[in-house]
Amino acid sequence: MPPAVSPHAPRLGRDAPVLDAFPVDPYGVELEDTLVRGAVLQHEQLATLTLTDVVLDGCDLAGTVARRVTLRRVELRGCRLTGTLLSQATLEDVLVDGASAELVGLAGARLSRVAVSSSRLTEASLQEAELRHVLLRDVDLTGADLSEATLSACELRGCTIEELRGAAALRGVAMPWQDAVAAAPVLAQALGIELLD
Repeated sequence: MPPAVSPHAPRLGRDAPVLDAFPVDPYGVELEDTLVRGAVLQHEQLATLTLTDVVLDGCDLAGTVARRVTLRRVELRGCRLTGTLLSQATLEDVLVDGASAELVGLAGARLSRVAVSSSRLTEASLQEAELRHVLLRDVDLTGADLSEATLSACELRGCTIEELRGAAALRGVAMPWQDAVAAAPVLAQALGIELLD
């Protein structure tokens, strides 16, 4: 069984600024030690997105494309990330709760000490992603693509994985017994097992 996933929470200072908009410059967005509430950054093309010790609360980044992404000690609460493209991103010590992230693109991303709960990642692209010490709890992964992804010390609890592509990448993950039984058809298909009536 993998060790418990416990990302380090953002370290917001007592005087951390509270923003209601993202400060975008020609190079992208770079924030540190900041709380961002209800900000909208939809369908933007960013050269960089660098967040360190940041909390995003109820923010909307739907459809945004960022080429160089680094999130360290970041918490996303109730954020909308539908169609956001964060390929090749680095996420370390990230907490995600209540996110709407359908069609999010994380192909080739590196996730370490990440916990995602009560979120929708339907049809998410995680091809060739590297996930280490990741906890997915009550996450809808219907139609997501894990082809060629590498998962180590990862845990899935209460997740929906119907129509998951690349399910063989789940080899070695930890799941509660009842979740493993519910996932049997998807796992059997990935392993080429024919299920009989």
